[in-house]
Amino acid sequence: MHGEVTGETMRDTGDNEDMIAYVQALLRKEKLKANPESQILEDVVGLVFLQ
Repeated sequence: MHGEVTGETMRDTGDNEDMIAYVQALLRKEKLKANPESQILEDVVGLVFLQ
């Protein structure tokens, strides 16, 4: 759901489909261990939760 909402918002603001697909993959936690940006996102979510 979050990926779809984010994709719609990104389309509305003029982002290209490649970037939208990339962000949606991050939100779906695809390739979590292989993609450093996915791991950073997870780390940030964890830190925000702890705060």
